Amino acid sequence: MNWMSYTAVVCCLAFAGANDGYGQAGDRKDRPGTEQKAWVPEEVIPEAPVLSPEEALESFSLPAGFEIEIAAAEPFINSPVAMEFDEAGRMWVVEMTGYMPNADGTGEDARVGSIVTLEDTDKDGRVDKRTVFLDKLQMPRAICLIDDGVLVAEPPYLWFCKDTDGDGKSDKKEIVDDKYGSQGNPEHTSNGLMVALDNWIYSANHGSRYKKINGQWIKEATSGRGQWGISQDNYGRIYFNSNSDQLRVDLFPTHYLSQNPNIGRLSGGSYRTTSDQTVWPSRVNPGVNRAYRRGTLRDEDYTLARYTGASGPVVYRGDNFPAEFVGNGFVPEPTGNFIRRNILTEIDGTISATNAYFQSEFLASTDERFRPVNLYNGPDGCLYVVDLYRGLIQHRIFLTTYLRNQIESRGLENPIHLGRIYRVVWKGGKQPTAPVLSKSEPANLVKALSHKNGWTRDTAQRLLIELGPKAPVSQIRRVALKSKSALGRRHALWTMEGLGKINKKLITQALEDWDGKNRAIAIRLAESYLDESNGNNAFTKKILSKSEDPSFEVRQQLAFSIHPLPARQRAETFAKLMLFGSQNEWLQNAALSSIAGAEYQFLNLVANDRAWNISRDTRNAFVQRVANSIRGSKDAKIFLAASHLAIDLPQSAKTMTEAILDGLASPMSRNNKPTSIVQLDSEPKRLVSASTKHEKVKKMLLGVTWGESANTDRTNTQGNSAKTKLGKVEQELFNKGQLVYTTLCGACHQPNGEGQEGLAPPLKNSEWVSGSKERLTRIVLQGMQGPVEVDGKEYNLLMPGLAVLEDEQIASVLTYVRNSFGHASSAISVDEVAKTRLATQDKGDLWTAQELLEVK
Repeated sequence: MNWMSYTAVVCCLAFAGANDGYGQAGDRKDRPGTEQKAWVPEEVIPEAPVLSPEEALESFSLPAGFEIEIAAAEPFINSPVAMEFDEAGRMWVVEMTGYMPNADGTGEDARVGSIVTLEDTDKDGRVDKRTVFLDKLQMPRAICLIDDGVLVAEPPYLWFCKDTDGDGKSDKKEIVDDKYGSQGNPEHTSNGLMVALDNWIYSANHGSRYKKINGQWIKEATSGRGQWGISQDNYGRIYFNSNSDQLRVDLFPTHYLSQNPNIGRLSGGSYRTTSDQTVWPSRVNPGVNRAYRRGTLRDEDYTLARYTGASGPVVYRGDNFPAEFVGNGFVPEPTGNFIRRNILTEIDGTISATNAYFQSEFLASTDERFRPVNLYNGPDGCLYVVDLYRGLIQHRIFLTTYLRNQIESRGLENPIHLGRIYRVVWKGGKQPTAPVLSKSEPANLVKALSHKNGWTRDTAQRLLIELGPKAPVSQIRRVALKSKSALGRRHALWTMEGLGKINKKLITQALEDWDGKNRAIAIRLAESYLDESNGNNAFTKKILSKSEDPSFEVRQQLAFSIHPLPARQRAETFAKLMLFGSQNEWLQNAALSSIAGAEYQFLNLVANDRAWNISRDTRNAFVQRVANSIRGSKDAKIFLAASHLAIDLPQSAKTMTEAILDGLASPMSRNNKPTSIVQLDSEPKRLVSASTKHEKVKKMLLGVTWGESANTDRTNTQGNSAKTKLGKVEQELFNKGQLVYTTLCGACHQPNGEGQEGLAPPLKNSEWVSGSKERLTRIVLQGMQGPVEVDGKEYNLLMPGLAVLEDEQIASVLTYVRNSFGHASSAISVDEVAKTRLATQDKGDLWTAQELLEVK
């Protein structure tokens, strides 16, 4: 298998239900010791015939008051995976026609994918007209309607396409980005494409965001989010998931988390809204990739037990459902043939998800071929469901022998070129109608900014921005300040930002908005006016006065946004914010993101402050993290100043002294060596003297060198700068391994190796990576099951083996991770992988941490 063909087949769709933990690949048919026997009695397995769209309606169960309708179906669509509505109410649908033509995936690289528009010309609620906008695409993933054209995701290309002659077909196609993921693996590459409230276009599983400014496409780094699908709430927070972790959210814009280079990755991005992944399908379903494993299905009724293929989520923002549904998070599970409704609760910046129904789901089907892969808000306020509709959705590289047998024995492989889009309607409310904004006058678009339906507000905002100089700015400003709708004021503010019409006067007025989230947006919009030179002007003082705002969102945004201000002002603001706010992790992180360069000023302010010295664990923890930021900077002058500040404090400030010294001390590795070093020009005599009497000073000095000792080779302790010298062959492995890692591992372990809470442990600075080569190779070959301790934290996850990969591929990716993310370790050769594979080929189950720790 060559490298390019490998990347084309390496992973599966998130909606294929491949992963039962993280980074999971299929079990090799020829792998010894792997038991893949069905344990579900054949007599309880229901049939899975192909149902017509009308017959499929009878398979659904919904809560009282709801109905499901056919919005579109074959022959007007086939293999749909994503969609969007335009301002005229037409559906734009992505058809991934090439996906898995058969169980072997033969012909998957054919250019047969399309972007089509669907219309209901007779207004009976069902599509009756199909127009192919763009065809001959290879596995297209997503679209985004923008600037009177369409962004089309066809990894590795992101195209901007346009119909310039009005025939409904694309006749203009230009590259926006030629590094938009990689072709082949829909789960672990870029998809989604959503214009968010802040006017940036975000993707799932992609580390860049996009915006068109003055006719030019702008690309900017951002977090790589989730696996398949993306959504936002009414505040613009972004939601996504992994296949075994149903719903995650960025609690705030994650670009703030990289503001402080002196401190480790801060939490709050990719936040896990729930640890409960239990599911309640209505169908007995042995057709799950690892149903042969006890625990995948319930013993009592053989239904799927937990999420394994969570797909494109949506936060409901419509106006057809009852009011209590607004803001709920809906998540489809195509492997289990259902859709979950989560009630989302927000308290002081934390969002938690709870199943709305006891031991049941919002929508469930008894049809095994029902594969809901994406959900959307519609222009009529209803919920739209994209159904891939097929028996086989598992990618071939992950297809277990067990599931292949299920597919072949039960005739699930065909047919494949079907597909439906359903509309879920609340019949107890008003008759759903879709506004047509394409012919609206600008004044009507301004009015639509305050509409109850989120789709209408989003579309009006986009269309007004696209008007550019023709936009009615004064009317939009009036909505931003005087609309009775908080949501309308919110959208109007961001519309003004998109038009480049934000100014200090508007921001100052918006700071008095009665809605705290809107005041927070005003502070965020003020950032372009904050810098080192204007720290004392009236506008900046007005912004800083919000440190006592009753709204948590305002105080948090203030902490994020004052990053450009002079150190003294930041320190004073943080001292106020954190005195009674230190118990909130997200406020702590916001302050830490902006404190670089102001750490000493802050410590100097609070060290002798009586209020700050009233012992509180969370205050001490924050002080320690601020001091840790000083260590991370490795600024010898500031490090010494903070050290002297700590040892000079009186006994009455003992807890402050200890918090500062703990923060200035280097973390210690398992072999009791400091993981980072601060180098001083000369011996710190006062500290050396104090270390004889103060154990914490002694510990802190373990991570300090001076004089001749400062020249000691400490390459392996220098974080991300670490890199060992590789030979030519090893360097080639490293380069190939980077591609393998990006394609296969990065979505879970993250491109920076920092992992994701509840999904994948960090690789950065992990002794599991830098330790025994044979141990690490065994993990990749046969997999590992928790619990396992990584960087002092316990993870109880399951990583099945990747023995399906060739020896060179395993050697390359392990060489890459052992020389990235703070590691400078020896390469792993192809021969070493082959030797370990041969020696462990009879291993029939996953390794445990205890077993692996015995490997030297």
